[in-house]
Amino acid sequence: MHLTQIDAAGGREQAGRLLEKLRCPECRGRVRLSGEATLVCEECGQAYPRIHGTPCLLPESLLEVDDRKGTVEVPEGITEHSTGGEYHWNAFGIESLLPESGSNREVLLVGCGDAGERARLERRGFRVSGFDIRWSPGTDFVADAHRIPIADKSYDVAISMQVFEHLHSPWVAVEEMARILRPGGWLIGSVAFLKPYHGSYFHITHDGMTRLLEGAGLEVDVLRGAQSLTYTLYGGLLPIGKVEWRRALGGGVDRLLGWLRARYWEFTRRLDADEPTDRFGSAIPLSFRTFDGLRFAPAVVFRARKPLARI
Repeated sequence: MHLTQIDAAGGREQAGRLLEKLRCPECRGRVRLSGEATLVCEECGQAYPRIHGTPCLLPESLLEVDDRKGTVEVPEGITEHSTGGEYHWNAFGIESLLPESGSNREVLLVGCGDAGERARLERRGFRVSGFDIRWSPGTDFVADAHRIPIADKSYDVAISMQVFEHLHSPWVAVEEMARILRPGGWLIGSVAFLKPYHGSYFHITHDGMTRLLEGAGLEVDVLRGAQSLTYTLYGGLLPIGKVEWRRALGGGVDRLLGWLRARYWEFTRRLDADEPTDRFGSAIPLSFRTFDGLRFAPAVVFRARKPLARI
C-alpha cells in the first residue's frame, strides 16, 4: 500500500501499519513523513525520497543523487503488471507451504518484483507488504534485502522466491529476514541451484541453504526440489515450440528418469523410495525420491521457522 493511497477504502489503516514498521536502514531509527516527497529518520536525520509515492529506504551508499537537479534517481523495474508472481506461486507450490492465515497474519514479500502473489495471499486472509531493490507498481517500499528497513518482529511470514542467488551476501539477508519475523514466524522461499547464470552470484544446494537458515537461528522443516532439469538444460538451448510445451516435455522426462532411479534404488537397497530416512545427512529426514530431486533440482524450495520465544 503506497503512502499516497491512504485515502482509499481501508488504505489509511494499512499505510499507517506500514509506516509504523518502517525504520531507517542506516541507524534503525523510526522514520516519519516530512512534506510531500520525503521521509526523515527521527534519530539520525537522514532523509529518504518517495518515488511515485513509494518510500525509498535504501542505504545512502545506494541512493543515486543527481546533483544538477537535487533529486534522487531510483532504478525502475517492472513498469506494468506481469505474471512473475503467479509463476512463482505455481512453480514452487507456495500455497502448500503457507501457515493458516488467521485474522492478523502479516506477510512480507522480499524481492517482490511485480508482487503477483499479493492477490492470492490476500484472498487467503493475509495482510501483504512487498519490497524490491527497484521500484515497480508492486512495491510498497524500495529497499535492500541486506538492510531491511523494518522493525524487529514485525511479520508472521516472509516469502523470498528466487532472490538469494542474486544477493552478494545471502547470509546477511537471511539474518535480516529472521530478525523481522515474529517468534513462531515462517521464512518460505526458493533459490536457484542447477540453473544457468542469470545475473546471479550464488547458486545454492539444499545443504547450503540449510546452513544459511540454521545460522540465522531458524529451524528447517521443508526441503524439496522444484522445476525441470531437462527443461532447464535443453529448453533454453533449443527454444523450439511454446515454452509451456517444452516445460511439459522436460517435466515428463524428469519424472520418468526419477521413477527409474527410485525403482533401482528400491531394488538395490530393499527400502521404500518414499520413506523418509536419516541416511542422506540432511537437516530433516528425506526420502530417496525427495533427496534425488534435490540433487538434480534447478531450484531448491525451503521453509524454516523462527523458534518461539523462551520464557
